[in-house]
Amino acid sequence: MAEGFKLHSGVLELIAGLALLQLKGGSCPGAGADPGESRPRKKNLARGIRASRDGDEVKLNIDLGVDYGQDALEVGRSAQELVKEAVEAMTGFRVIAVDVDVASLHTPLTP
Repeated sequence: MAEGFKLHSGVLELIAGLALLQLKGGSCPGAGADPGESRPRKKNLARGIRASRDGDEVKLNIDLGVDYGQDALEVGRSAQELVKEAVEAMTGFRVIAVDVDVASLHTPLTP
């Protein structure tokens, strides 16, 4: 990374949240739009995502909601791949871990 260049963990978390908008079968807690809005608000996209950095290495932890009927393991793996690819492509950092915690189940009765 360039000398004197800083990238805050909140930016890493936002990158991950934006990547998770492409996830099929689940979402992070901040991906839902507020009532009356057609898309999520930027400040909410990082909700449920925590990033830490040590030099050029990044670790992320993601709370994930899985849609009822979906394979939770496969949705989690897809989330890991999306986040890793996005963070590495946009920052040049090496993502050494993307830990996924399935924190909720989206049922047909809940939005």
